[in-house]
Amino acid sequence: MTQLPPDIHARLLDFACGVSASSDFETWLYGSGDLESVLPPDEYLDLLSADYKRPAGALAAQELVEALLDTRRPNVVAKYRIELLCEAMLTGRVDLLFGLREIVQFYYQGYTFIPDVFIGLESETDTVPDSHHYHQWEHAALALQLERLEWYRPQLLLELQNLVASLQGQRRAA
Repeated sequence: MTQLPPDIHARLLDFACGVSASSDFETWLYGSGDLESVLPPDEYLDLLSADYKRPAGALAAQELVEALLDTRRPNVVAKYRIELLCEAMLTGRVDLLFGLREIVQFYYQGYTFIPDVFIGLESETDTVPDSHHYHQWEHAALALQLERLEWYRPQLLLELQNLVASLQGQRRAA
């Protein structure tokens, strides 16, 4: 299978992970003559014939692009999704506990490139409630649970930074 040029690979990866809007991807697709020369005709035609205006069509196109990328570089889309999730956690756009649980779900789905330390951190914080459940907890009990999360926050942030650096390094080297 032919490797894609880095700029095309990056565009496809952003679309597969939801970084770029389907309308932007569609505009790029129709305006890019380069893509036709690097994709097999059937893959290129499948992308051209997707209905990007309908959510179901855009989702089908994202899945097609994910498969197209993963056949060339296994797990590349999952790695990028995890990288984006970690970055969002580090910047506060995603709650740490929610993100940690998402990372662990990726691990259990077979993405064992995720370091085991995340499994341990999730295990140590599995009694801490999600923020949308805080109202169900008595104040003192909630405070004790949140303190538990704070104990592990420095290590979690460090491990997130390490994972992002590793994933970015792999992506740049590929």
